[in-house]
Amino acid sequence: MLPQRSNLHDKTPPDVNKPPPTIPLKSLENDYKMISRLGDGGFGIVRLAKYRHDKSNLLQLAKRGTLTDVGDGSNVNLSPLVAIKTMNARLPKLEHYTRVKEVQFIQAMPAHINLLHIYEVFIDTSQYCLHFSMECMDQTLYGLMRSRGGKHFTASTVRSILWQLLSAISHIHDHGYFHRDIKPQNILISSMLQYYGGIDSVPPGSRDQKYMVKLADYGLARHVENCKDFTTYISTRWYRAPEMLLRRKWHSTPVDIWAFGTVAAEVAKVTPLFPGANEIDQIWRIFKVLGNPAPPKNIQARPFPVGGYWVEGQLLAGKCGYSFPEGTGIPIDEFIPHSYPFLCDMIRICLRWNPETRPIASELYDQSYFMYTPEKKAMETSLFKRSGNVSLLSATAKESVDHSNISPIETYDFYKVPPDLEADMDNYGYMDLGNNKENLGPYDIEVDESQIACQSPRTDHTNNLEIDEAMNPLNPNQLKGASSEGTFSFSGSCVSLAQLMG
Repeated sequence: MLPQRSNLHDKTPPDVNKPPPTIPLKSLENDYKMISRLGDGGFGIVRLAKYRHDKSNLLQLAKRGTLTDVGDGSNVNLSPLVAIKTMNARLPKLEHYTRVKEVQFIQAMPAHINLLHIYEVFIDTSQYCLHFSMECMDQTLYGLMRSRGGKHFTASTVRSILWQLLSAISHIHDHGYFHRDIKPQNILISSMLQYYGGIDSVPPGSRDQKYMVKLADYGLARHVENCKDFTTYISTRWYRAPEMLLRRKWHSTPVDIWAFGTVAAEVAKVTPLFPGANEIDQIWRIFKVLGNPAPPKNIQARPFPVGGYWVEGQLLAGKCGYSFPEGTGIPIDEFIPHSYPFLCDMIRICLRWNPETRPIASELYDQSYFMYTPEKKAMETSLFKRSGNVSLLSATAKESVDHSNISPIETYDFYKVPPDLEADMDNYGYMDLGNNKENLGPYDIEVDESQIACQSPRTDHTNNLEIDEAMNPLNPNQLKGASSEGTFSFSGSCVSLAQLMG
């Protein structure tokens, strides 16, 4: 655990003459000219800056096997503009900064073209604060979707964005980590031509790709061998996996696969799939689409739910004080435009109730959605070529499952689609931005003059991930009776869908 932050900003750290070898002590002002403020959050602030010296000097600080590695230099962003993220908390000793999780991730994760590049991590000589110097991108995926005014992307653009995002996720998993906060606000986008500075500099296999995509914000990333209980208030609510919503104390790479599925649906729809107003509303929205995860006593009693069965989920829900009504869900196909063939199949297997039955990242490459396409052929022979390794944790988890104890219900075909059910499509669009801005979650602030966004600094997420009032113990007298719209049982009382939708 990190020590408490120091309130004595004028106090010199006792180890100022012996800074950590991996985090140098240097002047911020001598190397960077601050231009504007880009964003802020619980972790710190992010500012747009210009590197005062030749960019090659900055690239020489790269270390092999870390996110600062530049490889052969062919994929380096040569712009003099950088993003500087500054950690708010000042720690008592300089060596304490080596324990910051984001620092540990950066120093342990090999660079990848689809992960936001970190130029250097250092402590400034004036305030003794921790700084990250990072590459800048045009905007976030969230901002790009909002700017389109509901207009859908072309099928090739959607596939390209998702392939690059999947490449980033797979690389993180292959090296024993999981991200824990995948969302459109943490996915950065630049024009491919702008990123490389011209068509002649773009790798031949990527010249037909419109965007360069990078996954950013590593503050919540954790190693798969971390055996400590995780807090349930981590990733942004709309992209939070069921096991997190249901207070499972331990989770791993499958939470990223769930988030990838929700982002994939959002890129296709240009609206979020599960825009919950609070945690109960979030769980209800997931239930409406995936159906009841509790296995029936008789397998013929009801059609197979869209999200499959998950016995543990039923138990976790009971511990939280609520249970699900009967329902088999709504086919994913009803939410995704028909212009994206095979995408629904991929999303469906990512959005399974049971985390152990979700595919590992490397398995998603072989989905029909990515097969036999010009994009895949080009990407596999270019900078987007993926690693052949298998996710460390997911592979271990799958091997450890005792299949002898799984009932025929649990091994039922997960691809079976239940009969179509009526859906209230109005409940699955963006919320009214005027009255519910807090529900959008924190998002990157764009700079008008440069349209440059950067890695989100919000690793605390206290504004978006507060302990929702709805999850506190409720007085049954405060709950009204059920309506014909459907019920959601909470602590022995019933709350109507209308009440849950607020």
